Amino acid sequence: MGLGAKRKTAGGRRSGGGKVKFLAVLPAADIKAMKLRAIERGVTASEILEEAVAAWLKLNRGAAPKLPEKVPTSEKRQFLSQMDARLIKQIKVMAIDWKTSASALAGEAVVELLKRGEGQKAGGK
Repeated sequence: MGLGAKRKTAGGRRSGGGKVKFLAVLPAADIKAMKLRAIERGVTASEILEEAVAAWLKLNRGAAPKLPEKVPTSEKRQFLSQMDARLIKQIKVMAIDWKTSASALAGEAVVELLKRGEGQKAGGK
């Protein structure tokens, strides 16, 4: 790198903002439900996941760590999404503090979102 050049992050975007790729390993049934919810609302499944994670972090920031329920690996699938870089950083830091994976916390966020009423957005909006 030349003098004064700044290091780039995933996808060629600088850290601190914008959308970047986030690979989560989630139960296949939750991915399907998330995709159906996205179709109903006319948005992308990535937007649903981002909304769920943002609301979950807001509710659980500062909470005592509670380990997510274990789901057998055979029931999980990879889900590649585009999310806000700051949000990804927050969930990864929380996962380290809670001694679990960011995917596990994202899964918890999706479960909470799916429990909400059909038309209600995460965070009660």
